[in-house]
Amino acid sequence: MSALIRLALAEREKNGNPIRTGVMGAGEFGRALVAQLAVAPGFFPAAVADLEVSRALQAYTRAGFDAGDVVTAERADSAADAVRAGKPVVVPDGTLLAELPLEVVVDSTGDADAGAAVGAAFLRAGQHLVMVNVEADIVVGGALRRLADMSGAVYTLADGDQPSLICSLVDWATSLGLDVVAGGKGSSLYPPQHPTRLAREQDPTTSVTSIAFLDGTKSQIEMASAANVLGWGVDVRGLHHPSARLDEVATLFGPRAFGGLLSRTPVIDFVNCRSEDGMHEIEPHLGHGVFVVVTCENGEALSAMRSKGVPMSGDGSRALLWRPFHLVGVETPFSVAQAALFGVATAAPRRDPTVEVFALTKRDLPARAILDGMGGSTVRGEAELAAVCAEQRLLPYGLANRVRLRRPLAAGTAITYDDLESWGDSPCWRLRAEADMLPSPSW
Repeated sequence: MSALIRLALAEREKNGNPIRTGVMGAGEFGRALVAQLAVAPGFFPAAVADLEVSRALQAYTRAGFDAGDVVTAERADSAADAVRAGKPVVVPDGTLLAELPLEVVVDSTGDADAGAAVGAAFLRAGQHLVMVNVEADIVVGGALRRLADMSGAVYTLADGDQPSLICSLVDWATSLGLDVVAGGKGSSLYPPQHPTRLAREQDPTTSVTSIAFLDGTKSQIEMASAANVLGWGVDVRGLHHPSARLDEVATLFGPRAFGGLLSRTPVIDFVNCRSEDGMHEIEPHLGHGVFVVVTCENGEALSAMRSKGVPMSGDGSRALLWRPFHLVGVETPFSVAQAALFGVATAAPRRDPTVEVFALTKRDLPARAILDGMGGSTVRGEAELAAVCAEQRLLPYGLANRVRLRRPLAAGTAITYDDLESWGDSPCWRLRAEADMLPSPSW
């Protein structure tokens, strides 16, 4: 596929017909993506949307564009004219991207409701959607996949982000005839009472994404996103996420009968690269890379891996294969190209999720308390099998925002739909309702 993509992109470059790509969100990921689209042959970062116009403009100037050449437009018609003329465009409203002559749009906002609202608009417009916004994917990914199938567009997770890279590593290993036991990523997880975590969570300048990393929700979200592409489940609610050195991973992620933690396989999970008390990093560790633990009926394959220094389980039956990095927006053009050139998804979630991330209370909450979503003070998220969440009517984390409790809940309580006064009216709520992904109200 890489060679085919390279040749097709070279042809697009030669013909002066680059893949016109829109980027929604000019944060760290979006800036890296714009910079890469500017230098990769066969691509053009045609439009960037951000509520802060200056930040979108900066994404272009940091990518080498002259600020005077960038068109800032607040209307779709003038923005579309600029795109057709080959000029880079900045718009303050992501919904405008759906009205522009773009082949692919990348959502790198990290905002679930923005991803639900604007992502649906992109797909309905026939634009391919590359989703970095896993916060949206884990709550409405199935609904967006259904919209993509109806419109003939591609909905896919993005290379450069860990969920898609995990799925690609699983695909590669499976294609070789290896049996994948588990897959996941490395992360740094601080325990709830760690002083660093507490200080940063209470700092009002800390971003919502940073808080979601600190309280563990972000890793739960990313692993659920990968599981819904692979069709996998989780072994336990909230995942095992053991603190482990690199050489311990293959042993820990294996069946209990063979010295591991798992009661079922294959499953998604992640490795904590910090000690259980959070005071120091474990060495050597996975870092921010991705991994699979594999086995094989053919002992020669395991022998070959062992001879090349691949970390093995204690009983020698499993091997750890890993990629020690993910390159954020630098890699994402590959997913853009797959969608635009061949109509292929790098990693597309299934129409019906296998894993959900549900909401738990962070602290004691009184009746009529309003939940404040990701990065707030009221809820965090944990991954669980979708079937269990449906049976227990657990409230998806992405819906736990701007809705009111009907009764008090103690800290650490799993929130259910029945704990709410009424359904919400956000884009995530509406898209799930449209896709018939909400239970019947109990009131």
